[in-house]
Amino acid sequence: MRISQLNPRTKRIQDGLKEGLFLSGRFSYIGFGPPHIHMFGLNARPAARAGINIDIGPISFGAEVSAPSSGTNLDDVGGSALVWPAGLIQSVGLAQNANQPRLFEIGTDRHYTLRGRSLGQIGVSAIEFDGPSLLRKAYAGFSDTRTGGSIEALYPNDYYVDRDVPGEGGLADHPVEVSPGYENGWINMASDVFERPAGALIVLKDSAMQVHTAVYAESCHIPSHNLRWDAAGTVITSGVSLQFERLVPVRVAPVRPLTSQIR
Repeated sequence: MRISQLNPRTKRIQDGLKEGLFLSGRFSYIGFGPPHIHMFGLNARPAARAGINIDIGPISFGAEVSAPSSGTNLDDVGGSALVWPAGLIQSVGLAQNANQPRLFEIGTDRHYTLRGRSLGQIGVSAIEFDGPSLLRKAYAGFSDTRTGGSIEALYPNDYYVDRDVPGEGGLADHPVEVSPGYENGWINMASDVFERPAGALIVLKDSAMQVHTAVYAESCHIPSHNLRWDAAGTVITSGVSLQFERLVPVRVAPVRPLTSQIR
């Protein structure tokens, strides 16, 4: 649409929008998994692992893999769940910023803007229920049963395993020395469990349940955690912030792009 054709009485600014199709928290999901997205194919053969193409749809969310994805045969990846879907989430916020230093020069008011590194974090709040606490959900795939340890993963996976074989198996970890808590009640951030990274998958769908955006936050660490309750409250809530190393967009079924634009 040309600027000369804009008419606030008869036309909308952006053509092509379908009424009733919108993004909402009702159709969004967050799940926690391994530190890196390539670990979805951790136990696949090296040739297959190099060709893994994560695809929302063929790869199920929080359930066992049941169909092949383009680029590899998921039978080679295994039958483990990919991420743990986090329930009772009340809010999710994703924020990113980049350092933008400005370079000035003597003799002019003009300046140059340089592109620096980008940083980001995710904030998550949830209602605590008689199940895994929010800290436990963030490390749902983690397990450590060595040297008398009693931490078991919330779902079957091969990301954290008790072995250290170069090029094989999962993340090589030393045994946990400081307990984060017991069973579902993780609350101690001084635990060395949190020295290990985790990962988070965010999926946004529209009201027709079409995937609009999906992204995997890699190498997440938790710098803060809070637990809140009060005398008049009915439930106890908790919140965590996750600082990620990078975001990896996940391939989704394409939604028809809008081509109309102001010229």
